[in-house]
Amino acid sequence: MSFIGYIGGLGSSLSNIGGTLSIGFGVQRQTWRSMACLNVLRGRPGEYNRYDKEHQHPISIDQIPVSIPSAVKEAEYAAYKHSPLPQNGDEIRLLELLPATFHKSPDFIACRLVIRRLSEDPQYEALSYTWGTLARDVPIFVVPNALPEGLAVSKALPVTPQLYAALKRLRWEATSRYLWVDQICIDQTSNNERSQQVLLMDKIYEQSTQTIIWLGEEDQHRGSFEEMISLLNNEADPKAGVATVTKAFAADQGVGNRRQNAVTNLLNRDWFTRAWVFQEAVLSKELSVRCGGMEVPFVKLKRLIDAVMRVQYDAGGYARSLIQTTVGFETVDLIQHARQRCEDESCQRFVEPNFLAVLFEAMQQFRATDSRDLIYAFLASRFQNLQPRNRIIPDYDKAVEWVWTDATRRIITDTQSLSVLAAGRGGELKNLHVPSWVPDWSYCFRYGRPIAVPGCKTSFKACLGRPHIMDDAVADFTTLPVKGKVILKLSWLAPRNFEVSYYRDGINEFLDLNGHVETLKQHLTFQRRLTAERVADRWPEGAGAVLRTLLADGAYGTVQPLPEKMKELQRVLGDEKKIMDMKRRMDAGEHVPSPSKWQEDYVVLEKLFEWALIAQKKVLFTTKAVDGVGGPDSIHLGLSASAVKVNDVIALLHGSLVPVVLRPAGGSENRWHIISQCYLEGWMYESDAENKVCWDEADGDCFLLI
Repeated sequence: MSFIGYIGGLGSSLSNIGGTLSIGFGVQRQTWRSMACLNVLRGRPGEYNRYDKEHQHPISIDQIPVSIPSAVKEAEYAAYKHSPLPQNGDEIRLLELLPATFHKSPDFIACRLVIRRLSEDPQYEALSYTWGTLARDVPIFVVPNALPEGLAVSKALPVTPQLYAALKRLRWEATSRYLWVDQICIDQTSNNERSQQVLLMDKIYEQSTQTIIWLGEEDQHRGSFEEMISLLNNEADPKAGVATVTKAFAADQGVGNRRQNAVTNLLNRDWFTRAWVFQEAVLSKELSVRCGGMEVPFVKLKRLIDAVMRVQYDAGGYARSLIQTTVGFETVDLIQHARQRCEDESCQRFVEPNFLAVLFEAMQQFRATDSRDLIYAFLASRFQNLQPRNRIIPDYDKAVEWVWTDATRRIITDTQSLSVLAAGRGGELKNLHVPSWVPDWSYCFRYGRPIAVPGCKTSFKACLGRPHIMDDAVADFTTLPVKGKVILKLSWLAPRNFEVSYYRDGINEFLDLNGHVETLKQHLTFQRRLTAERVADRWPEGAGAVLRTLLADGAYGTVQPLPEKMKELQRVLGDEKKIMDMKRRMDAGEHVPSPSKWQEDYVVLEKLFEWALIAQKKVLFTTKAVDGVGGPDSIHLGLSASAVKVNDVIALLHGSLVPVVLRPAGGSENRWHIISQCYLEGWMYESDAENKVCWDEADGDCFLLI
């Protein structure tokens, strides 16, 4: 069972592509049924590195105006102190939000705090929202249980202005409403209580009758957004959304632009980037989205943005669609896919629930003010499928570095795998000091998609299935002992890389196959002294060997090695402009010769676009023997993070599906920094003869990763 997507967030929501769709601005065209939905609609992904967050510019909750009456600001009160909760129990506090009529002034919010046991199934709703960075200085008055209505209240809890606004909107007029709100229901002054309540967080959201997602106060686009929802609600056929949105955008330029802006602005609220929202939304029975006085069920929001995405993509391409222009499109897709627990065998997502894979997927989208929450926000039992002895226990008294390192060690121990090295950070880390084998959980994939993604389908098996066994005898918490074999050194790095390459100029321009082939020939001829005959003997595929390496033999897809012949892929690359021209002509209804041939070529071209995403932030390299000498047999082609250097070594490690690049750490010949995973021709599969010979020589040497 799989439930979250690495590939790009379109997965389940756009799975019924085919037949005649109304897309663009009223244009009818026939989509080719033979295409997978991912290839049809993602079309030109890769114009940015979707594995970092640099392109994200959310609208901070702090920027959304909130009106706080002066009487509330200036009110005098004594600070309310929480009474302690029992240790290690299932007790929680609930906020009884008293009706607006309780206080003589509707500007004042009054509440009671009551303690309930989850095992007694109390009735309440949960609130999912963004704290923001503004001071907690707006009072919410806490009423003693015995205080009659209308009497003065002297104690209060300070909350953020945004939470005040949310509670005022959610308060009922004449009756109490029971809510669970972390800022109020957890004693934020007690690290011990915070740690204890985090352990109950999954149950809190699972048992709530619904979770209300508060995005902040509404803006000038409310009317336009509600129009869009209303138009979709009037459609009896759920699949008619694309045609409806097309008409809504095309009716009038000014109206259409306002409607598009309404959706874009809503999806750029920073709730969609907050780490805790994933667990809160996925585990809840029902979800409702609230923005000021506007409320919409989550499923209707999902339906709307899917339709908008498809219309925008077809009108302006990937760069102008919601997946590129908002922070929320992929978050909504991840949440909905996880809530549905996708069981589609063709889905390019997880083979099975995998805690490490959940973390890696989430880290592409989410942020946290407290960096410890990049781990703690995902500890629900539905996600953290570690053995009891390895389960991560939240402790807010620990430093961030300790939390990240401890979590990584537990994951490695539990899985007997080094899949965590997929987040190799090239020896870099901003601000914090943690070992090289510990991911920067705030920025996991600075070098693009890993060669082997944890939990996803792959045929790579460089270590022949040998597990990593953690050596508990090592006293140093920051050192990771591993076993394996150093096999080669890096000899040359291609001067061309993909740091600033974009897809918008075409796949041929992006990969620059001819340029890579030419510079490689110069290296092999002048530096490695190989004749043309020796090169041809070593790489009978010729330029195809370079192309296979640049594509990492299909690492971005679900099938390795690539089923297509390299000569066929090279032909399609060479004909790219012709193929795209034919596609445009066919879309316009023009007659073209041999349409079936061009359709088949376009399908292959779309696959190439998908596979080539692996090359982002990476570099082509060649190898030499470990001792620095060696003939043609020591020369292999590879692809790795652009942070690698000449004379870095390549090793096969127990527990790693693919080879890794290491760099001596100094101080001892046995201490190494992990740089990144890599693709290395001839060493990726169980059937590779060289691989078997290497492992047959010995069980492996010992390394210390620091």
